Amino acid sequence: MKNLQVYILAGLLTLAGIAIIAIKVIALDFPMSPAEERNLWTVETRIGFQSAGIPIKISLDIPRHPPNYVIFDEDFIAPGYGFSIDESRGYREAQWAKRTPFGEQILYYRVVVQKDKSVSRTRKGEADPVPAQTIYVEPFASAIKDLLTSVEEKSADTLSFTKELINQLTDSSPEPHISLILSKADNNPVGMVHLLVELLAGEGISAQMVQGLILKDGMIDAGLTPWLEVYAGDQWSGVNPKTGAAGYPDDFLLWHSGSHEPWHGEGMESTLEVSFSARKNIIGGLDLMEKRAQIRASIFYDFSLLSLPLQTQNIYRLLFVVPFGALIVVLVRNIIGIKTFGTFMPVLIALAFRETRLFWGIILFVITVGIGLSLRFYLERLKLLLVPRLASVLVIVILIMAFLSVAGHHFGIERGLSVALFPMVILAMTIERMSVVWEENGSIEALQQGIGSILVASLAYAVMNQAWLQYWTFVFPEILLILLAILLLLGRYTGYRLSEYYRFRSFTREMDRKE
Repeated sequence: MKNLQVYILAGLLTLAGIAIIAIKVIALDFPMSPAEERNLWTVETRIGFQSAGIPIKISLDIPRHPPNYVIFDEDFIAPGYGFSIDESRGYREAQWAKRTPFGEQILYYRVVVQKDKSVSRTRKGEADPVPAQTIYVEPFASAIKDLLTSVEEKSADTLSFTKELINQLTDSSPEPHISLILSKADNNPVGMVHLLVELLAGEGISAQMVQGLILKDGMIDAGLTPWLEVYAGDQWSGVNPKTGAAGYPDDFLLWHSGSHEPWHGEGMESTLEVSFSARKNIIGGLDLMEKRAQIRASIFYDFSLLSLPLQTQNIYRLLFVVPFGALIVVLVRNIIGIKTFGTFMPVLIALAFRETRLFWGIILFVITVGIGLSLRFYLERLKLLLVPRLASVLVIVILIMAFLSVAGHHFGIERGLSVALFPMVILAMTIERMSVVWEENGSIEALQQGIGSILVASLAYAVMNQAWLQYWTFVFPEILLILLAILLLLGRYTGYRLSEYYRFRSFTREMDRKE
C-alpha cells in the first residue's frame, strides 16, 4: 500500500512538472535554450509636413493590442511639441500640438514589438447592433441581390459567408453582374475592402476595414495595408480581402481600426506625409523573458524568478542545481554503494569546486584535510572535550586556509585564494569524522570514505556546473517536481547495491554451483 502511495505521488508530481513546462514552452514561448534567440521588430513612423507659423495639431493612431504581437516599448520624438495619448474613443491616438511652428516639421513615433503566440489572433469588442446599409439604385441593386443570394446558399455562418463572397468577387472569370459590382471598388485594395464592408452590411453582418503593416526587415517608406475584419460570435476576426482566409498573417502588425482616418492634422500648409520603416533585431531568449516579465499580466510571469532582483536571481541560479547534486549522492550511495563522509557534504564541496575549478579544488581539499587530520590526532592526545576539540579544529582549518592563500599568492597560484570559499565548518566536521572513523574502523575505511567523498563531489560538480542545467532549473523550476518524484521512487529501492554484487560475487558463484 505504501508503495502504491509513493507511485501515485511520484506520478502526480511528474505530470504537474511536465504540464507547467509544456504551458511555458508552447503557450508562453519560453526559450528552451540559453542560446535561443528571438526577433524583435522596431517600427518607426515618420510624419512630415510644412507649417506657416500657425497653431498645429497632429493626430496619429498607434497600436493598442495588436493580434499576434506584444508591445515592449515605444518612443515619441517631437522636440518642442506638446504631447498626449487619447484612449477615450476606444483606440489609442497620439496627439502633438505646437503654437507657432514654421517651415518643415518632422515627427517620429517608434514602437518595439515581438511576435507572441500567446496573444490571440482575434480582437474582443462590441459590434454595431445595426450595420449601416447602403441603398443602391438599379442595376446595382439587382446585381448585389443576386450575388448575396448565391453566397448565402453556399455558406453556413458569418466567416464562411465572407469567404464565399470574396471567392466570387475575386473569381478570374466573373459573371457580368459581379463585374458590375466590382466597378464600385475603383480597382484598388482600399476600395475593395470598402465594397466588402458594404455588401456584408446588406446581409446584416458587422464588418470594418483595418490597416496594418506587413513587416519586412529593412522596410523603408512603406504604407499601411488594408484588411477586412468581420464580427463573428463575440469577437472581431481578420479576413484576407484577397483570399477569404480567416485570421491575420504572422507578419501583419495591426495598426488602425475603425471608420476614421489613421492620421489627420490641423493648421498645416501641406498635406501630411506619413511613412513607415521597420527593422528586425535579435535578442537573447532570456533577456526577452526578463523584459516580458515586466509587462505581461500573467501568473507565470508575475510569479517567475525573472521578477526578482538580479542579486536574488543569481542566488537561485546556484541553489536550484543543488538538488541535482543531492541526486548524484543518492545514486552513488544507494544504488552503487560508494561510501562518503555524511550525506550532503560532497554537494557542499562541489559548490566550492565551482570557484576553484575541479583540479585545484581537489588539491586544496586534500591538503587542508590532510594537515587538519594530522593536527586532530595531536589534539586527541590532549584529551579535550568534544565541543572544544571541534572549535579547535575549526580554528586550525581557518589558519590552514589562510596559509594556503598567502602561499598561493606568493607563488603566483591565484586559485589558492579561492580556498577561503570552502565551507569551513564542513571541513572541520569532515576532519573530525575522518579521525573518528580512522580510530574505530581503521585507516582503510577512513581513506575509502575520503576518496568516495572526493569522487562524489567531483561527479556532483560535473553535473551542477552544466550551463544548460542551470538555465533549465532557473527558467523552469518545475523540473524540481520531477526530480522530487525520482527521489521518492529511489527512496523505496531495497535491492542490492552494485558494490554488493561485486562484494558477494564469490558467494553467488558458490550458490550457482550448488544449483
